[in-house]
Amino acid sequence: MTVLVCCHAAAHAEAPPAQAVYIDVCVAEQNVDRVMEKVDAPVMAVLKTLPNMLDISSAGTNGRTQFQVRFVDGASRNDQTAVEEAFRRVAFGPDAGILSVRIDLAQARADGVYVGRPACMEYLRRERLR
Repeated sequence: MTVLVCCHAAAHAEAPPAQAVYIDVCVAEQNVDRVMEKVDAPVMAVLKTLPNMLDISSAGTNGRTQFQVRFVDGASRNDQTAVEEAFRRVAFGPDAGILSVRIDLAQARADGVYVGRPACMEYLRRERLR
């Protein structure tokens, strides 16, 4: 299966340095358990092999799974490239149903909520679980 990876590398002069590489994966599957099984597990297995990786967190919702990869010395464009290359090595099954992938440099959050557009979805998901 071929996966098109979209990388966003816009930087603003006033923005603090990135601390993490953020991955947003949209999938056709709407059952969150199957999303985690078909997408989350294979991606985590590959991302754990990255050099200088501090930790990885992930969150899944219906039709989407997100990853935040933090590095020892913050995240750089080289780290983003390493994540992109690692993501391309993931052995997805034929029924993974990946619609799109977005990989960005991001600010890490200790509470696991990601900064940016998908942060709203993750916040809402957590609120529903309360």
